[in-house]
Formats: sequence, C-alpha cells, structure tokens
Amino acid sequence: MTNALSIADYAPLVPRRGSSSRPLARARGLPDICQAAVRLFADQGYGGTRMSDIAAVLNVQAPSLYNYVSSKRDLLDMLCLEMMQGAHDALSIGLSLGADVTEQLRRGMEEQVRFRVRHGYHLQVTSRETLHLSPGVRDEVLGLRDAQRAMWLDVVTRGVAEGQFSPASSELASHLLLEMCSYLQIMHFSLRQQVPESELVYWFGDLALGVVGCARQGANATATGAGTPNARSDG
Repeated sequence: MTNALSIADYAPLVPRRGSSSRPLARARGLPDICQAAVRLFADQGYGGTRMSDIAAVLNVQAPSLYNYVSSKRDLLDMLCLEMMQGAHDALSIGLSLGADVTEQLRRGMEEQVRFRVRHGYHLQVTSRETLHLSPGVRDEVLGLRDAQRAMWLDVVTRGVAEGQFSPASSELASHLLLEMCSYLQIMHFSLRQQVPESELVYWFGDLALGVVGCARQGANATATGAGTPNARSDG
C-alpha cells in the first residue's frame, strides 16, 4: 500500500482527549492516526468506532484526517496488512537464526512471540476484524497468514525427516504453532498479569518443542536457561 508506515514507526502514546497538543501539525500525522485508530478498534471494535472518535482522541477536527487516509476502512486495511507483513518477517527471521531444526523452531517461536507481544493491539484488531477488510487486502492478509503456516509446516516436516520431531500430525502441529501467543493470551499474561516478555518467550518456546514432540526438548531447555527463571532474558 502506498504511504504505509511500519508499525514500529507508530507513536507509543496518543494524547489524551482534550489535550492542547496537536500531533497532526508535527509531521507525524499518519502514525498518530494509526496509533489512535488501533487502540479504538481494539477497545470499541471497528464497527463501533467513527472517524470523529479518532479525531477526538487526537484533538483535531475529523475532516483533517482525510488529508492522510481516504476512509476508516483504509485505516483498517493499513493496520492489518502492516501487522501481518511484520509478523511474517519476524517469523522468517527467527527461523533463519537456528543452526538445526530444533533451534530454528525455538527461535522462530521466540520471534513470533516477541513481535505479537509488542504489537498486541494490532494483533487483536487483525484477528477480529478480517471480515471488514477490503477484498484485495483481505486476500493479502490471509495469504501472509498461509505463508507463515507454510513456514511452520516446512520446519516441522524437516524435523520429522531428520528424526528430531515426532508430532501426531505435522499439519496439525503447524496450525498449533501459528496459533500460539494469540491476542487473548497476550491480554491475560502480558497485559493483565504483567508477565515479562522474556518469560513468555521461553514459555512458548518450550511449548513449541512439546507440540512437535522434540527429542531434545529437555536438553534444549537446559542449554538456553529456559528451566531457570533467573537466567531468562531477551538476549
């Protein structure tokens, strides 16, 4: 999409309703709009959010938003496509970091979890609002999701061929791996219970190895420090 910014470029905070600041005058118009929109879409739903609601959060007039986006759906399209492209890239990078299939699977899950935890509201919106996307964008989003599932299936299949994994079903395992660290899990563990990101990374890494029946699961957990809470870090 044209003029789409990376999710990482979005402002971390949005001015409170009634703030005297005017972010659209600071050359950060689109990122500010996207950050306000994703929080409102997550809290109120896409259908329950109006462009005037987004403008109110930013303390601007609603017509000024159309200097940056053509419609509310354009915003949703942008947010969901950026989320899925970012998730795809994070998984691809993680899978490329391991020296063997066991390490690739763990590192892939670690990067999947890190990205989703850091973009929990975007994940929530993308998970819930797919039906509201423009048809072409919906196809792209679902295609990126299918590509991630294919990446998981590839590493699982190779692990089975090498005798490292023994899942009941490689196809089912690939689906389960993709569904790990859902927005509901993030809401419960990260937002409500304030579990550190590093803890979640190792938890899901261990779970991923269990899903595929990894023969080296115990040894790998010991080697990475996953079994020792004090040794956990994001490094």
